[in-house]
Amino acid sequence: MNWKRWRGIFACALCMLAGCGTASDKALDDVLSALDAGNYAEAVTLASAALADDATNFQLMMALSSAYSGRAGVELLDLAETLSDTDNESEAFKQIHSALVATISATGLPDLRLAITTLTDFTGTVADATNYRFQLGMLQAIEAFALPTMTAKPISTSTVTATDITATHRADVQSDFLDADNNLILGNLGTDNQLVEVVRKNYCVLKDRSTDTGFSLAELQDITTCQLSDSPSSVSTFQSASVTSCADFNFDNCTAVDTTL
Repeated sequence: MNWKRWRGIFACALCMLAGCGTASDKALDDVLSALDAGNYAEAVTLASAALADDATNFQLMMALSSAYSGRAGVELLDLAETLSDTDNESEAFKQIHSALVATISATGLPDLRLAITTLTDFTGTVADATNYRFQLGMLQAIEAFALPTMTAKPISTSTVTATDITATHRADVQSDFLDADNNLILGNLGTDNQLVEVVRKNYCVLKDRSTDTGFSLAELQDITTCQLSDSPSSVSTFQSASVTSCADFNFDNCTAVDTTL
């Protein structure tokens, strides 16, 4: 996947939505200027105020979502590329954690959730469905890996405390995996895309350990411990009765998996 190409397309899409050069929407121009300058907090303030007056403005809604993710320290396309370049799907949790832990702010995870809910709660007309789905799918894919790992290990020097992952986290992560798959496909990524494969295989390997629909909180805690551990083979304490070693998360069982609902 050529993410540099997508970066250009994504930037052009925002520009076209704003009517670049037309000065037809001063509020949106101001928001995009703040985004371009990396002033994400200002962009959040400006976009939120503008949407209070025009709640169904699609361009402002997309820009606000981007502002929240930027304020969180999340560079969407950089992180999507990190996941896509993962040689071993069983290290996706570790790799996204390594990419985030140095940049994400203290309010990063709540802002990442706001970036998602800004899109999903939108009640207006989606003027560009492909870019809307692409942005939403990337945010959901990133949160699926970031939420458990950043909760269990907030900073690079902390120990892994997977029991800090809650039932609410599990519900969000499961929804993220399933919805990210759907949205990335609707966002014009193919089923053979590396990012789609990473999402599908990690969901599959979690579901493979469970007798229930989806996966349990304990199984999410265990895979997080295994992937963040410097020595997975030495991990001996697990929360789930279905997991006796990190090797139980067998990615060889998950080759051609479709998680779409």
